[in-house]
Amino acid sequence: MKWSSQASLLYILIAISLISYVLFLVGFFPLKQIVDTKATLKNYTLNTHTISQPSNQETKVVIVLIDALRSDFVSEDRFMPFVHETLLTCNGRKYIVKAHPPTVTLPRIKALTSGSIPGFVDVVLNFDSRSLTEDNIISQAFDHGKKIVFYGDDTWIKLFPEHFIRSEGTTSFFVTDYTEVDDNVTRHLDDELKADDWDMMILHYLGLDHIGHTVGPASPLVAPKLQEMDKIIQNIYTSLEKKGSDFLVLVCGDHEEMWRAQHQLLQVDLAPTLSVLLGLPPPSNSLGQLLVSVFDGFTDQQKLDSLYVNLQQVIRLMEQSVEDIEKGHMGNSNSLSTVDVSAGYVGLAGYQSTVVGVLLFCSTYAGPGFWLIALVKYHLELGQTQTTDKADTDTINHQYPSPTPRFALLTSVHSLLTERLVTLLFYCVVVSSQRYHLFVWTVFSPKLLYEGMLTLVFVVFALAVSAIGP
Repeated sequence: MKWSSQASLLYILIAISLISYVLFLVGFFPLKQIVDTKATLKNYTLNTHTISQPSNQETKVVIVLIDALRSDFVSEDRFMPFVHETLLTCNGRKYIVKAHPPTVTLPRIKALTSGSIPGFVDVVLNFDSRSLTEDNIISQAFDHGKKIVFYGDDTWIKLFPEHFIRSEGTTSFFVTDYTEVDDNVTRHLDDELKADDWDMMILHYLGLDHIGHTVGPASPLVAPKLQEMDKIIQNIYTSLEKKGSDFLVLVCGDHEEMWRAQHQLLQVDLAPTLSVLLGLPPPSNSLGQLLVSVFDGFTDQQKLDSLYVNLQQVIRLMEQSVEDIEKGHMGNSNSLSTVDVSAGYVGLAGYQSTVVGVLLFCSTYAGPGFWLIALVKYHLELGQTQTTDKADTDTINHQYPSPTPRFALLTSVHSLLTERLVTLLFYCVVVSSQRYHLFVWTVFSPKLLYEGMLTLVFVVFALAVSAIGP
């Protein structure tokens, strides 16, 4: 085979690598299919019974979103005594929220307000948030004449421009600031609690999350910050209680859950539940189910009606997506479980770390390994062919001798190793440039680990080839 043919093969292999990267990006950042229409309140007929969503049950709703709030912080009274005591009475409910990845600010706000599951592409959009066009409870509340005030992470203001009658944003990217970033939210609280011109107030506190990023969750700074949040919640609760009207105070985190409590829910369940409490239609793309246990003021019939409306909304969403489902497009999967863990336990009765590790390595990198073996086999067969016709080849190519099989093999391996190192360098640059926004490690570290191990496989192979004699 001529050297030009070998170069063509190398170009083909590089093209295949580029195609594989594109396939990875398409799979890791899928385009989510959404319903672009807004939901409306409508009546349904079941047999002879007319079903409609109950009217507004809460006069005022306050959402206190404490970034990175963990359930064990709430469970222990030394951190948040007022919240802990309220949960022990009939006035409070506690749930553990399961948040789908990625756990960065923008996707979590989308999940909370729209009831849909965001994708990893939202990690990129997190750094340049745009107006949210997908149906959500904030836009629904605005369209139905609800007055909303907001203070906190400015991502909300970017997602919902001109939705708030009063607002002030704080940036989430200065992680060393955990004092002023919260003080700039709390300083508006007393005036807002005295005012009666709003229906919903949203407060997004970032200080706890910043402490976790800079010094960790075991820092002595965590307890004072939680006690600060507890006093703020107590102030809100007692102020609204004195006014005598119905109200709801929702205290939640956007990520960092602990799996202890008996009652669990998906984060997407909050949007349809809040919709019912506010007398709004559930968002068009909501996949959540109602938390009937929080509907204390509802009759049994109203609870059943609310569940039926929620069911009809999910059915409409499925009907509008059925064409894509029939084509095999399953949509927005965020799973990082691309490694077959079960392969590490084949033939084993129990866990043996070394054996499991070796089996997992062989299973994960068998494809590249067989491909490299085939490359060596190809060049060995090429060498045998050239040895058979050596005399004629040396005479014909006296002035332009063809490369030896070992030289051609080393050249191919060198090109492949260069491609591996460039790929690894690319992912290192990405995660290093975003090192202060630690959630990026949660998103990209599995891919970086895979690329690093694959590069190690190529390095070992290159060393083995280099040791081959002439």
